[in-house]
Amino acid sequence: MPSGTAPSSQVYAIVSAAEDEQEFTEALAAVPDDYLEDALDRFLAHVDGIDISAIPKTAIALLKLLPRFSEEPAGMIDVGRDYTALRPVRKLMQRVNPENADLVARTVYNGVESPYARLRFLTLVGTRRETEERIISPELEEALRDHLRENLKSAPADRLSSERELLLTVVQAIDCNAESGVPVIESATVPAVTARLLETSLSPSRTKTLGSVVVSFEDRIAWEALVSVFGGEDQLTSAVERLKEHIVDRPVSKRLQRAISAFDQYAAGWRPEQF
Repeated sequence: MPSGTAPSSQVYAIVSAAEDEQEFTEALAAVPDDYLEDALDRFLAHVDGIDISAIPKTAIALLKLLPRFSEEPAGMIDVGRDYTALRPVRKLMQRVNPENADLVARTVYNGVESPYARLRFLTLVGTRRETEERIISPELEEALRDHLRENLKSAPADRLSSERELLLTVVQAIDCNAESGVPVIESATVPAVTARLLETSLSPSRTKTLGSVVVSFEDRIAWEALVSVFGGEDQLTSAVERLKEHIVDRPVSKRLQRAISAFDQYAAGWRPEQF
């Protein structure tokens, strides 16, 4: 069996359990992380067979999987591992009767606590490209986005310190001002949250010289986004310096080490070459 291919028994288990929230959650938990993407890809073909009444709980269970996916890119071309969990959620919501769509969507939104999961869900069911129809009403989307924005602004540090794609979530959910002088979220300057914002700003850039098989890596950070979240470069720098003091003699993840190193380069004036 190819590497990363889930055993058929595990795919069958999650398909069979899809209409029972507890059994579905347990079946998903039993799939090793290395097999999860493949299992969900194959699960997609069975989504149309799930009973309409089970859609909210099934969608909630799928959205709760997002923290299990690695934030490191999978290769030179990576559309995002989250997609394997989000595709079946979108397909499930498309099956909901339009008259009940707002009610079901509100149930799903309230069923997950992660701001990132909530943001991705609203992206799935709300405003879409011209070729794709929205699933929920504009009024509900606006209300839920308002709720998400206010919830993020005041969320305690312990809720955000391990949040997936925190920086992306903040800049997409809140209007940020790089000249405001104050962070857009109250806990941004708490070292654990500063660390998470830095970690989620990191985007390793892969390059390959023409005619060479050697791939080189260059860490970059979303500098402008960070500055806008903290309300200015001075505020960002101060927060990162406090973080550095906080982590002295403490174990630090390799991703945070790389993010701090990249931050120091940007703070010194370095920027990646533009093509």
